[in-house]
Amino acid sequence: MSILIRDVQEHELDAILAMNNAAGSGILPMNQAQISYFWQNADYFRVAESDDCLVGFLIALNQDAEYDSSNFHWFKQRYPQFIYVDRIVHNPHPEKRIE
Repeated sequence: MSILIRDVQEHELDAILAMNNAAGSGILPMNQAQISYFWQNADYFRVAESDDCLVGFLIALNQDAEYDSSNFHWFKQRYPQFIYVDRIVHNPHPEKRIE
């Protein structure tokens, strides 16, 4: 099985939102406005794809983002420059297509 890492495409946002919200208690749920914010503002928003299925994604923001997260603000108060990895999510059941 090979994995391709690539930019998110706008038509995939609903599938990414579903994957995020199915990830369980270790990942905070998102809504449509939040996924749209990341689409428009994230410095790094990539998906992992295998056999034409989305199997994961990663979202990261830089220090200039306007993001209301206590973890993000901790870094902002201590470092002039940084990349903040907000979340890494994978689909634990790639045989169940999330499209």
